Amino acid sequence: MSDLSALHDMTLFVEVARARNFSAAGRQLGVPVATLSRRIAAMEREFGVRLFDRTTRRVELTEAGAR
Repeated sequence: MSDLSALHDMTLFVEVARARNFSAAGRQLGVPVATLSRRIAAMEREFGVRLFDRTTRRVELTEAGAR
């Protein structure tokens, strides 16, 4: 992953963490929810940890995500 794309992904991560909602984060960033979800999933694969616990009604940071 390039430094620039890593920085972009971190921006996406921070906004989802702040909003606790992929839809709200997507609206704020002007990014489709599917893109957010795909980029967060790629980060989780790369780091080997779950960053968020997701249900249909909520998004919460995991302990690893909070760190």
